Amino acid sequence: MHIITIFSTLVGVVITIVAYWPLSADFHKYYPVTGTVQTVDSRLIGNGDSGVSQRFVVVLKESGQPFAIDDTRATLLKPGDSVKLRCKREFEFNSVPGWGCKWNATAAIGQ
Repeated sequence: MHIITIFSTLVGVVITIVAYWPLSADFHKYYPVTGTVQTVDSRLIGNGDSGVSQRFVVVLKESGQPFAIDDTRATLLKPGDSVKLRCKREFEFNSVPGWGCKWNATAAIGQ
């Protein structure tokens, strides 16, 4: 009986590890990102069911890094505005991972 319990525990641990792949914490944890907006643009992305969603891309002056935002409040951003975001890495198969962000509840536009 103990062998079955040990085996099932090991299988559970392996399944958990595989489910959290990639194991880098960047893909599973939100990081605070603040900076001054350099450019803002938007992309229309097909969702596979003949529909589209809009994603906003903000490049910050401090890092030059693009950050994707799925929040319509990003339409209010313009170059020179300060922004606070919570971002985590997003895995893209056969591509370069990027940063997907949520609007920080305490963010104030234009400060």
